[in-house]
Parts: sequence; C-alpha cells; structure tokens
Amino acid sequence: MMHYWSLLWDWNSIDSVRSVHSVLEGSALIFFALLVLFDVLAHLTEDAQKDRAKGFERVGLCCFAVAVLAEMLAYPYSKRNDELSGNEIHRLSVIGRKALDDANTAITHAGHAETSAGLAEQSSKRAVEKSDRAEGSASSAMTLAKGARKEADTFENRLGSAEHKADEAESHLAEALRRATEATSELDRLRSPRSLTHIPELIFSLAQFKDTEYTFSSVFQDGESIDFLKAIDSVLQHAGWKRVKPPHGFPAINVYGSDVDFAVTVDFNAGVQVSADAPEALTVLQSTPLEKLSQLVRAAIVLNLSLSSNTLPQGNAESKPVDIQVGTSKTIRIAVGKRYK
Repeated sequence: MMHYWSLLWDWNSIDSVRSVHSVLEGSALIFFALLVLFDVLAHLTEDAQKDRAKGFERVGLCCFAVAVLAEMLAYPYSKRNDELSGNEIHRLSVIGRKALDDANTAITHAGHAETSAGLAEQSSKRAVEKSDRAEGSASSAMTLAKGARKEADTFENRLGSAEHKADEAESHLAEALRRATEATSELDRLRSPRSLTHIPELIFSLAQFKDTEYTFSSVFQDGESIDFLKAIDSVLQHAGWKRVKPPHGFPAINVYGSDVDFAVTVDFNAGVQVSADAPEALTVLQSTPLEKLSQLVRAAIVLNLSLSSNTLPQGNAESKPVDIQVGTSKTIRIAVGKRYK
C-alpha cells in the first residue's frame, strides 16, 4: 500500500503527475458544480427563508474557495506535466539523432568495404598477368603458376571478406533508417494537433440529418481543443445542422471571441463525448434496431461514429459510446475534451 502511494505522488513520474493533476482538476470541477448548485438553491429560497438562503450562499463560497485551491494546486502539476512531456520529446529526439549517426557510420563502412573490394580486384588482375608471363618460361612455369594461384586465392578471400562486410553495412544501414523513421513518427504523433479528415464525405454522411439542433456542452481550456471544436462546428454547419447556444456554466470560454456570444463551459476530461436525450431508457434502446430509433438518436450515433473514424492522429480517435439520457431535449450535446497524450 505504501509502495503504491509513493508511485502515485512520484514528482518524477509523468503518469503520477498526470494522475494527481487529473484528480485536482476533477475536484475543482466538482466544487465549481457545487458552487452553482448552492447558488441556485440560495436564489430559490431567498424569499421564503433568508437565513437558509444565506447558509446556502456560505456553503457555495466554501465550494468556490476549495475549487480555486484545487486549481492552484493543479497548476504546478500542469507545469510539471509539460516539463516531463518536453523531456520525453527531447529523449526521442536524441534517439533519432543517434540513429542517424549510426546510419552515417554504416554508410562510411560500406564505402570502405567497396574500396577494399576494388583493391582486391586489381590485385587479382595483377596475379593473372603474372601467370600469363610465367607461361612464356618453360623452366619456371610451374613455380610461377603455383605462386600466382596462391596469390589469386588470397585476393579472392579478401574480396569475399569485403563483400561480407558490405552486406553487414547495408543491414546496419537499413536498421538505422528504420529506427530513425520510427523516432520521427513518434515525435510527429506527440506534436500533431487533432484534425478532421475526409471532410467532404463527412459532411455528406451528416447532411441526411439536416436541421438537427446541436450545441457544445463543454470544452477543455487550451487552444488545441478550441480549434478542434471550431473544426467540428464548421463541418456541422456545412451539413445543414442548426447550432444553438450552450447551457450556462461557470467558468466558461467565449470560443469565437467577443463578436459572437457563444460561451462554452470549461471541461477537464479527454476526448470527444456525444450526448442525446431519448424518452426510453438505455436498456430499451439497446434492444431496438437502429432503423427504428428516433432520428435524434440515430443522428447522434452517426455523428459519434463519423468523428471517431475521421480524426487524426489515430491515438486521439478513441471512440466513446453515445451518452443516452432519459429526457425530452431535441438538441445533441458535444463535449470536446483535451487530446489524448
């Protein structure tokens, strides 16, 4: 138990830092929600029971204080997470540079091997010439021929050794290039923001649910998540869907700036979550054929599948099931969390 606790609070472990950071951010979100709840309760009971309303306001202020404290505690873990991620990227860069150095060394060895092969071939030609000259002398023909034969065999062995070294150098070169490619791909994956692919096909598949209402229930508070929200919004607008204002929340971000009143509540989760209401419970919907589901539920399912199959990089296309809740709302809700690491 103590060993597990030490791992959880290990400042040098990126998994530990991310876990603590997620717990603190989640706690802040819970207490922000409690702040809103107690503020609503205070307003509802303000006229009937003023003392009770003041009690709710005090509890709400306490929740706000705890939420702010959790955000303050989460800040150094966020900085540490960025630092450890940067160290990991640096480590992969070092591996990539080492692989390229190995490739250059292998190329140099291959050049040396080719030079040795050329020298061996020239020496072999000289041995053959000596053998031809030896045939002109009857008294020493056999001696010279044997010597030439031995020298030719020696150079053939050297030629075979040089060819073997050349093969080994080519093998080392191929391995070094493979390792460099893998390191480069991993660096690109870590640095690439999320984006949508096959946009014309994506718009075409969603256009069958034209005039469907949608909104963004929450977004993670970084530029990458906000840009990805705008990309999803652009696709839905081109597909003819109708965007409505998000539900009020605190804290919130006006994703389109002051020119457009479209404030989306801050989210601390990862990935994209699509939600919709249905009059039946989820257990009933699971046993219902897709073609018999309501148009709103089918639109939410198609949207969720389309986003998960057309998101790059692939590590950030992890599909979550549609969150079906019992209700009467005709608006599909989309929560855009942070990208997966």
